[in-house]
Amino acid sequence: MRVSETMQSQGPTLADRMLSDLEKINRAVEELRVKGLPMSFVLMYVNKKTRIPTRDIQAIFDALKELNREIQPKPLK
Repeated sequence: MRVSETMQSQGPTLADRMLSDLEKINRAVEELRVKGLPMSFVLMYVNKKTRIPTRDIQAIFDALKELNREIQPKPLK
């Protein structure tokens, strides 16, 4: 058995799982926004549950948006 076959039989890689999880988080945050839930409410809720400062939570949300833009396929010119 070749190395690539062994890796495939072990399931998704860490990078694949991370991308999948990030996509789920992005979809959830976008769904909340589309449903009209104010992001300030989401920030307060996450802050209350985690005790992470709201500025840090906002920075995380901003970083996720930026990462999502970077991993999206670029249109061909």
